[in-house]
Amino acid sequence: NNFYGNDRALFLAKVELCRELYQAKKIKGWSCLVTGDFFARPENLTLVKEAGCKALFSGIESFDQDTLKSYNKKQNGIVPQLEMIQ
Repeated sequence: NNFYGNDRALFLAKVELCRELYQAKKIKGWSCLVTGDFFARPENLTLVKEAGCKALFSGIESFDQDTLKSYNKKQNGIVPQLEMIQ
């Protein structure tokens, strides 16, 4: 099953659902695809880990801010890409 969206309240609701399923032992864990802005909030890592997240997948689209801007990739400019991968 997949969840999509960029709304913070919806993100928290999705994580809570995964936490409930994980704690009830309905799932052994889960993983997610995140954008660069996920790492702008350090508490996100704690939230998903405590909810049973076993893996995060995130790609790097470009190191060039002008390229990101031209493709309207605002979420990838919040945390500079090099800083994110460190």
